[in-house]
Amino acid sequence: MKKSDITKRKLLQSVEELLDEKKFEAITIRDITNHAGLAVGTFYKYFSCKEEALLYIYRQADDTFRDLEESDNPTQNIRRILVVYYHMVENDHQDLDRAIYRAHLTFHDDYFFTEERELFRRLCANIKALEPNKNAGDMTWKLLVFMRGLIYNYLITFTRDEAWHEHCVSATIDYLTYLLH
Repeated sequence: MKKSDITKRKLLQSVEELLDEKKFEAITIRDITNHAGLAVGTFYKYFSCKEEALLYIYRQADDTFRDLEESDNPTQNIRRILVVYYHMVENDHQDLDRAIYRAHLTFHDDYFFTEERELFRRLCANIKALEPNKNAGDMTWKLLVFMRGLIYNYLITFTRDEAWHEHCVSATIDYLTYLLH
């Protein structure tokens, strides 16, 4: 691993560890670099702001979809993708998830709105396999907006519901069924 990769990883790990101690809004760039044992200027070699660093951590979570095993059954694959996606929102880390949504508002990262995103590619391929005559790309975008909406609603209610993940998977499957017919 290159030294620059190690340094970047240290910064990101510092952000994650500091999030266990305090809210994202209270974390400063100096907090991050002090925690990592690096100079403040080093942070800016890799990120323009702390929101960019947070979204980079979120972006890395998408690697989970790259490693997700799929079967020949597109319906099962979609369900598996949804389970993984919704389980990225944790009952015990709602502050982190809220910080990610706020970071999206203050720092736009094109990655999350591209068809190159692994989540998009996997969903789209499986939707196309289910219904080859429909516009799978358009349906995938609609599904992603719906999914973000469910998460947003969950985060603004400040509730902890263990059944929430399964409710979201079922609601999303219902919505996809509606889009397909």
